[in-house]
Amino acid sequence: MTDLVRVAAAILRTNRELSHDFREQVAQMLEALERNDDMPIVPDLSGNTPLDPRKGGKYDLPILEWKGAVQQIAIGTTSVQSTKFANTARALRIAPDAAMHYLVGVNPTAIKTTSPFLGAGAVEDIQIKAGERIAIIQDLTATGFVTLTEDG
Repeated sequence: MTDLVRVAAAILRTNRELSHDFREQVAQMLEALERNDDMPIVPDLSGNTPLDPRKGGKYDLPILEWKGAVQQIAIGTTSVQSTKFANTARALRIAPDAAMHYLVGVNPTAIKTTSPFLGAGAVEDIQIKAGERIAIIQDLTATGFVTLTEDG
């Protein structure tokens, strides 16, 4: 670890293109590493703020368990809606066996030309709200089924 700290410190001293604030944050982290102290909490560029590094330093994102209600809907030529999602559901796993388009909302209608596409065999996890539904329509002439699983 000490060699890494030395190399990073040398880069900070020689690279004047880095902003002062960035250089200061990195210098603080390097000092903490050198002392083997706790690292300061610094939000990343995406806006996510990690949890306290003493507790693992992981991002404060929920861990989802796919134990909720499961629906299977036929993918066809017209937009078809699921039943309403449970009041406790926060996320939905979409797993089609044929190419399709989908739209989520209170009373959605999926449209081939404007709704998000999901290919056959793909799996996508999306955020949902209580009372919403998902609408499904085939892409081109693909037919099959989509399995919808709520988090639980």
